[in-house]
Amino acid sequence: MRKVLFILMSLVLVMLPGVALSVDLVTNGGFETGNISGWTFTQAPSGTDFYVSGNSHSGNYAAAFGAVGSYDDSISQTLSTIPGQPYNLTFWLAHSQSNNANDFHVTWGGTPLLDLVNANIFGYTGYAYSNEIASSSSTILTFSGRENPSWYYLDDVSVTGAAVPEPATMLLLGSGLLGLWGFRKMFRK
Repeated sequence: MRKVLFILMSLVLVMLPGVALSVDLVTNGGFETGNISGWTFTQAPSGTDFYVSGNSHSGNYAAAFGAVGSYDDSISQTLSTIPGQPYNLTFWLAHSQSNNANDFHVTWGGTPLLDLVNANIFGYTGYAYSNEIASSSSTILTFSGRENPSWYYLDDVSVTGAAVPEPATMLLLGSGLLGLWGFRKMFRK
C-alpha cells in the first residue's frame, strides 16, 4: 500500500507545473570574450567613454559605462522571446565614484526597469526582475549609463524563462491529488 502511494506521489511530483525555461537567452552576458560581441553598442552623441573592463563581478571582464556630459552610452541585445511568456532578468552592477552627474538605466522591451540618477558609490550589487512579460517574439534588453569621471560596471547579465503553470497541468495535478485522497480513504476503512 505504501509503495503504491509512494509511486503515485512521485508521479504527481514529476508532473508539477511551473517548469522554467532555464536556457540563458543573453549572449556574452559576462563579457568574457573581452569585448561586447553579441551586443549592439550605441555611443553617446558626444563624450562617449565605454569599454570592457577588468573590474568584474565574476570572471575576467565587465562592461564599463563612463560617458561624460549629458548623454549615455548604451548596449542592447535583441532576445528571441515568446509573446506572453514571463522572463527573469538578473545582472550585477557597481558604481565606483559619484560626482552627482551620473545615471544608469535598464529597459526590457522599452519598459523601464531601473533608473538610477545621481547615485552614490556602491560595490557590485545583484539586481533581479522576475516575471517580465514578453510582448512579441523579440524583446530588446538595453543598458545605458554615464559617469564623469568614473564608471558604472555591469556584469553577469542573464535572462531565462520564468515558471508558468499550464491550465492542463494544473487540472491533471488536481485530479491526481483527488485520486490519491480517495485511494487513501478507500484503504483506511
